[in-house]
Amino acid sequence: MGMRVFLTGSSGYLGSVLAEFLAREQEIDSITGIDLVPPTTPLPAKVEFVQMDIRSPDLAAAMAGHEVVVHMAFVVLWLAKMPVAERDDINLNGVRNVARAAAACQVRRFVDASSVAAYDTHLMPGKPILPKIFQSAAEIRPFTIPMARHSPSKRSPRSWEQPASH
Repeated sequence: MGMRVFLTGSSGYLGSVLAEFLAREQEIDSITGIDLVPPTTPLPAKVEFVQMDIRSPDLAAAMAGHEVVVHMAFVVLWLAKMPVAERDDINLNGVRNVARAAAACQVRRFVDASSVAAYDTHLMPGKPILPKIFQSAAEIRPFTIPMARHSPSKRSPRSWEQPASH
């Protein structure tokens, strides 16, 4: 049996491109793509779309049974779209909710994609943001578990399976 991938931001440009790529991978059986809005183009057959906010308390229930979570949902170019408080709620509390759901579901891998464009670099130059977001260091400790249970020499060269270099 292959992997089940949970992909946030699946209707965005990067998320939809990633969904197309992952759907071609033989070791991936299915992908659950979530986003606030439906995709503008058809998704591959392996992808099931679920319309959901990443801040939803129901996120863990939707995520249950997946081995991998790829978090691609974040707001960029926010000045034209929404107030700062709403942007921060989505970008900061959203990733916190996704990470907590992934920990609760004991996913094997968690990949978080973001961009400096998601933050207001003009208002916060040189100021660390993590201490304000997370209440304790325990909340930011890694909780990933290696995906492959077989010998590393037999692993396919996928970026999400590469061992961390120290």
